[in-house]
Amino acid sequence: LLSFFVIFYCGRTFFSHAIKGLKNWNLDMNTLIALGCISAFAYSFCIYLNLFEDEKHLYFSGAAMIISFVLLGKFLETNAKFKALNYQKRLNEIDIKKAKILNEAGELNEILSAFVKNGDIIVVREGESVAVDGVVIQGKAEIDTSFLSGEFLPSSV
Repeated sequence: LLSFFVIFYCGRTFFSHAIKGLKNWNLDMNTLIALGCISAFAYSFCIYLNLFEDEKHLYFSGAAMIISFVLLGKFLETNAKFKALNYQKRLNEIDIKKAKILNEAGELNEILSAFVKNGDIIVVREGESVAVDGVVIQGKAEIDTSFLSGEFLPSSV
């Protein structure tokens, strides 16, 4: 009874897409899943009704597992896409407007990051965000680049 629910309720989208695909002669993954589940269910039902006397193995659970695994895969795929969109949104929101530049007199001036020129020396203190791409000329740092690379460990520079 539980496998009937899983196959025909949880898997109804596979069957509806398979029927639409068959009408248009467009066979895809949904057709394969529906065909496999219906075959396993029908064969098991015939064995259950004792139409095949020598056979004792039922495959109701196999058909339900096919549906369950494919639905789990679709869930994981959707979840990964959602996380990727959130990371992209976070990346777009990171817009560092200002940078601290060290001038010839040794003073820090805060300017818009769009006006940073090649050769300017930028000072980045602990906890601050890096405004522009550059080369470390003094000191060491560990920078969180997880939103770019996915690596959870900070990058040493």
